[in-house]
Amino acid sequence: MKKNKKKFSNTELNQVAAGLSRYFSHKWDFIEGKNTEGRRGRKNKDREWSTNREFKLDDVTLLKRFVSTKYLVGLRFKTAHRLTNYLMLDIDITSRYHPDKDPNGIDKITAAIEAMGMAMAVYVKSSDSGGLHLFLALSRHMPVFTAACWLEISMRTAGLEIRDGQLELFPNTKKYKEGKQWSLYNAHNLPLQPESGSLLLDDELEV
Repeated sequence: MKKNKKKFSNTELNQVAAGLSRYFSHKWDFIEGKNTEGRRGRKNKDREWSTNREFKLDDVTLLKRFVSTKYLVGLRFKTAHRLTNYLMLDIDITSRYHPDKDPNGIDKITAAIEAMGMAMAVYVKSSDSGGLHLFLALSRHMPVFTAACWLEISMRTAGLEIRDGQLELFPNTKKYKEGKQWSLYNAHNLPLQPESGSLLLDDELEV
């Protein structure tokens, strides 16, 4: 039996498109993967992400990929002195800071966020794997690398461990490649894609 596809009204699509364009503007070198959630018992952790360097997403194509229930999409940050108006922290289900491992783990991170002068984070369940994404909206645009350094220094000053599987930061600090070519910032999957397991949470981490 085929699963019914969710139908979006034009108003809903326009709202989603406006939200995407407000924060997620770098459409080169995007990542893509199949939405395996619920298929033959597979979970999001089994997804295979790949980078697409063949073309730049336009607004219409990005919207189509975002609302698709078959595929997932993720974006990077712009290089070469470009700007960002958000930051994001990634906490895996296996992280020492995840509530399942340490009930006070998130408090340590939010204390570091408050020390940065940030009022609050937007909590998102990243997928049914149980990981968490904490989004921070900036009151003004910042150069991407400046924002990356500010975020990393703030977390390290708070004594937090930054590494894959524990606490990952977006944008990440990075180095030049050989020959002084721009290296890419790490990509992250976009939040709240339909049937991806990504859900908006309150400050008690409840859906």
